[in-house]
Amino acid sequence: MEVNINKISYRVITVSPDRDIAGIIDELRTVQEPQIYLYLPDTLKALRNTLNAQLIQNESALLGKDLILISQDFQTRNTAKRVGIPTLTTLPNQETQRRNIPGGERRTSPQRHATDVRMYDIIPPDLGGASPYVSPEVFYSARDEEPEEVEMHEEDAEEDEESPMLPEETYGEQEVNEMLEEVPREKGKEFFEKIPYQRSFTDTVSLSVILFGGVRQIMRKMAGGGVLLLIGGGILVGIGIFLYVVLPKAEVRLEPKKDRIVFDLASRVDTQRSGVDLAKNIIPGQFLESSVERSQDFLSSGREIREERAQGIITVYNEYSSSPQTLVENTRFISQDGKLFRSAKTVVVPGASISEGKIVASNIDMEVIAQEAGEGYNVGPSTFSIPGFKGTPKYTAFYGKSSNSMEGGFIGEVEVVTADDLKQAEDKFRENLLTAAREDFERKKPADFVLLKEAVEEETVDISSTKKAGEAAKSFTLSGKTRVTGFVFDERDVYRLVDETIQARISQDKEVVEGSKQLTYKEVKTNSVQGEMSMLVTVEELIAARVDEGEIINAIKGKSLEETREYLASHPALESARVTFSPFWIKRVPRAPDKIKIEILRTVDPVKELK
Repeated sequence: MEVNINKISYRVITVSPDRDIAGIIDELRTVQEPQIYLYLPDTLKALRNTLNAQLIQNESALLGKDLILISQDFQTRNTAKRVGIPTLTTLPNQETQRRNIPGGERRTSPQRHATDVRMYDIIPPDLGGASPYVSPEVFYSARDEEPEEVEMHEEDAEEDEESPMLPEETYGEQEVNEMLEEVPREKGKEFFEKIPYQRSFTDTVSLSVILFGGVRQIMRKMAGGGVLLLIGGGILVGIGIFLYVVLPKAEVRLEPKKDRIVFDLASRVDTQRSGVDLAKNIIPGQFLESSVERSQDFLSSGREIREERAQGIITVYNEYSSSPQTLVENTRFISQDGKLFRSAKTVVVPGASISEGKIVASNIDMEVIAQEAGEGYNVGPSTFSIPGFKGTPKYTAFYGKSSNSMEGGFIGEVEVVTADDLKQAEDKFRENLLTAAREDFERKKPADFVLLKEAVEEETVDISSTKKAGEAAKSFTLSGKTRVTGFVFDERDVYRLVDETIQARISQDKEVVEGSKQLTYKEVKTNSVQGEMSMLVTVEELIAARVDEGEIINAIKGKSLEETREYLASHPALESARVTFSPFWIKRVPRAPDKIKIEILRTVDPVKELK
């Protein structure tokens, strides 16, 4: 009803505490007066949110209305100011606005049940020449029943932790659309909270505010012409069809109930087989072998003070007679510079030969060792005499010559191969050999085949060293050979055996959960002679209840949200569910099956899948 006071036409709307934003906007559209006073109770928190306040402001602007917000809640007023809505705590001149309530007494506002309270207009009595403002209190006429008096208390405005104070700025339609995506959905029962909610575009954008508001502006400009009005009407009808026929949809995400199945499967790998024997649990396999032979140098770590005597080879000549001459071990030989050497062992110098009446000397090589240690005996090529023949004709007829220098004479610290050097070197060398053999084995193994640790045999043989413990040497060399053998098989063949066994164990209303299968191999035994390997496979897998999508669609189409939730919560095959209607004004599941999207979460962790 329109109130005309001093030629000012306005409407006062009081909002009930349980009213939502969509309801407030619908009420604004019914007002014909150019000025609207919107009175909000202190307990209404909807307009503490900047986004909601911006929607109200945008709608009033599209309607061409002057909107004034009345609230005693500080946060609500502050939010309204940010988006450009004028605010008041009370209507001015309230005392002049209060009228006698029938019965001659001023009554307090009646207490109403929340379920009875909706949005309604306050129509004040004739104010005469008073100011065009009315009190936010409810006035009653003589026709009203006598309400029960209830004392009204003014409560302090509550701080809404979910509606933080935002910067002083307003938002256009684009910003509103972006911010709407952050509006949280209301949680349902625990059954419906397990699967996280995922917003869709049509579920978060206030299309009714933006599209209908824009069309109304166009219609105002078209009001002068009938053709334009007809076109505008067609546009409205098209938008209505789009919003209420094309856009509506329902998305249902379902998680079936799951059980875990565990069993052991005895199987055998046979290198003589070419295919899988499902009846006997036998799969084909291969027996592979890799041999590696290598050498490696190592450094000596020992140090000792050593006295070493020089040694070398001399050639002893016999120009004395055709009779052989025995030279016993330790026979002395003196070099040209007077260094004494002794023979390392007994030798027999062959007799000389006679040619044309002349003696042709015979000879033999022998090893000699210096009498004393030291580098002074490392003499170069020299002629050696035998002092044991001195004073006899043999002295000049038996002699020795060296073509190379004597070597090894030394007094001082030397590097020595220790027992630890040999042991550490052999351990490292053996591991290097095995690593090389394993890598070669891996290269020979087909890419998709499995090699169990228990199915491998490794053998290292013939490790030898160029030096012994205690020998003086800066380094030494180890040589050796290793061999690696093992059985390999394609694990996909094992999966075939497992799948066949599981299908035989579960009922038709169950199905395996993809990605949940876990295999453990144990009791592995190999027989390289027969080319076979036996093993016990422990299988663990999740089994889920089968869910018929067509059955679900037929059961929920046309149902309300509450009816749909009740049906899904009572379904024996479901662990949890999530139902989403879009756009936000949709109250029932569409009847068209193509507007209902069913997603069944059959993975191991459906919640993780949706994050």
